[in-house]
Order: sequence, then C-alpha cells, then structure tokens
Amino acid sequence: MLEFDSLAIQILLVKPEHGTQFAIPLNMRSMTQLFTLFTLLVTQVTVAMTCAVAVSVSGEISASILAQDRTSDGIFKAHQMEPSVHMIETKSSGHIIFRKSPGQLWKAFKDLHPGGQTPQGDLRWPIALVGVKTAEFLGFKLKQNEDGSSELWAPNAQLLAEKISKLNQMLKKLGFDPITFSTVSRGFLSSSEMLQTAMMSDGETLVSFPYADKMKNLTPHEIAFHLGAIIFRKQDNLRARTVNLRTLQLYKLLKSDPDLDLIAEKLMDERANELDVGTAGPPAIFGEIRINSGMADYKNIPAALRENYIQERIIRSLGLYTKSKSSPVEAVIHRIFLMTGVGREQLTNQEALTNPQAEFNANTLRHGVFVSVNESVQRKLSIILKRFREDHKSDELNFPMDISMQNFENIENYMH
Repeated sequence: MLEFDSLAIQILLVKPEHGTQFAIPLNMRSMTQLFTLFTLLVTQVTVAMTCAVAVSVSGEISASILAQDRTSDGIFKAHQMEPSVHMIETKSSGHIIFRKSPGQLWKAFKDLHPGGQTPQGDLRWPIALVGVKTAEFLGFKLKQNEDGSSELWAPNAQLLAEKISKLNQMLKKLGFDPITFSTVSRGFLSSSEMLQTAMMSDGETLVSFPYADKMKNLTPHEIAFHLGAIIFRKQDNLRARTVNLRTLQLYKLLKSDPDLDLIAEKLMDERANELDVGTAGPPAIFGEIRINSGMADYKNIPAALRENYIQERIIRSLGLYTKSKSSPVEAVIHRIFLMTGVGREQLTNQEALTNPQAEFNANTLRHGVFVSVNESVQRKLSIILKRFREDHKSDELNFPMDISMQNFENIENYMH
C-alpha cells in the first residue's frame, strides 16, 4: 500500500502472513538511495541513473510550483471561480498538457460541465498527494515556462492504468498488496453506466474509475478530484465494490417490474453520487493539506489544517464510498428506505437509520427526494427487499473504516 512521507509517498510493503512491514521511501535523498529506487523501477542501471538526475532537476521545479498559492490559515482559501487551467494538447505518449497563465490561481471552483458538481479544483492535488517522484513515475509533471506560465502534464486513462500495472508487478513480485483502483477512458456517463464501468475488473483492479480524459470541460475536474483515489486501501475498494454489486443486483430486480422503475433509477443515481463524492473528497482534502503545509508529514501538520476537514469531510466522503455503518446489503436497502419509507424492518442496524452519514447522503447529494409510492407498490417493494435481504444475509455488518484523528498522527495505522 502507500504511506505518506515528509516529501512524498512511500510504498509500504506489508507481509500479510506475518503482519510485518517494510517501507521503500520514494523521496530518497542520497545518490545511493536514488540508485536503489530506480533499479526497482527500470531494468537498466544506466537508465536508472539518468532518470534520477532528471527527476532531481524537475523535482526542484515541481516543488517550487507546489509552493504557489499556499495559505497558512486554512485550506481551499486561495482560489478563483473562473477556470484557470486549460487543456491545450494530448501527446501520443498519453500525456495531457494543461497551461495556467501568469496571474491566475491554481484552484478554481466554477462548474466546468453543465451536468453540475464538476469544479476544476487544483490539478496539483494528486502530485502533492503522492509526492513529486512518485507522481512523475505515474505520468505527472510540472513545468515553469519562460513567459511565466505554468504547465501541468497528466496521464490519460490508459497511461495511468499502465503505470499502476507496472508498479503492481513489482509489489506482487515481493508479495505485497497491489493498488486496486485504476482508470478507464470514458465520457460523461449516466448513473447506470458509471456503476457498470466501476465494476470492470482487470487483474488486481477492484474499482475502475470512468476517467473522462478527452473532454476540456471535464478532464481537469477528473484529474484534480478523482485520480488521487489510487491511495485507497485494498479493503476500502473491496468494500465499495461489494456495495456496487449489491446496488446493481437490486437494480435488476426492481427494473423487472415497471411499477418500480423510478425507484430503480433513483437507486442508481444515489450510488453513482456516493462514488463521485467518495472518490473526490479524500484526494482533494489530502492534496490541499499537503500543499498548504509545505508537503509536511501529517504528524507535523498544524491542527488548524486538520481537525475540521479530516474529521468532517473525509470521514463522511469515505463513509459514502464504503458504507461503513451498514452491511452492503443493508446499505442498499437503507437507501430505498430513505427514498420511499419502505424496508425499515430489513435493517438490523438501527443506528444506521439516523446516523449523520445517512443525513449527509440525503441532504447533500441532491437525490435524497422522497419517492411517493402507493400501497400496491409498497407491498411489491417489501417482498423484494425481504428476499434480497435473505439472499445476502451473510454480508459483513460493520466495516472498520479506521480513519480517526489518532490514526492521522500515525499514518501507518490508517494505511493498514
């Protein structure tokens, strides 16, 4: 898995059978350490040393650009509304090039796409999140031009997936957990299409993110808010995949009856929004905190930058992704209950009926609208939910999200 370090992320290697761990830091300082790192990433020693020198030079530029727009009294403060970073070119290598003009801020929050909920954000977040060297291996790059403009290079879906696969080959060879979140190229999708895409699996991938990498009015948002989800733990993605599966299963049951069609579509809307918010919150907040703390290790980040955002926003958004307060089957039934008032008797975890996460789901995602159902529909729905609950009664009840403030004092605990 991945672990934050003072300047970058480490590859954290965990021996499952022993519970022991070893860390190969990706912010190595000495030439010997750089040589060791790049020997793992490439096969030729000469290529490794060339890459080390190149990364050293570009790393200094990247660090300087990451320091721009930094604030010390909170996060998301230095921003503008109008888009500030513009997509100008896609290379045959799979790199997408963006340019920011002098005088513009990196962060912008006006929606880019008419579909809504697509602010530009800060395209530096995934770089800050994983560190300059790791980001460059994955296909990211920051450049300062002579005219004062800045360029950000980001990988398209295929390139990022290939880079993740290469990193996973090394991890598997050593017997450690691979990265289980990857990307596939897509456009603006319906809720049903989004969930179908998320369920695509290739090798180690548990969640496939539909990355719109060819749309000038959406690609910047995808990079800033979602690509950093590669840091999610394997168990987080496995849990999210199970909730996705249960959602699709219940969707198919409901779609078989025309009277339940609207409820089925609403169910898909809800889960699509949970995936959207769940994969956007942690990467954006983690990345922003890293930028504003000067890329500091979490234990050295001032409390003013941590308490409210980590406790409130990250816990809630990751909770939407994993549905940590309920079993997967009850999480899906709970959504039906919130929409229709039907299914309460199938929910054994009564805390989930009134917990803040449920309120956040209904009030924030714009789809928590009560669906009026007549007695006939209520009876049909009750029968389906009872059978569905019985078919999946072995689902794990609670999921150990393990994202308390204490664990941010020791990142190893969180990442495990």
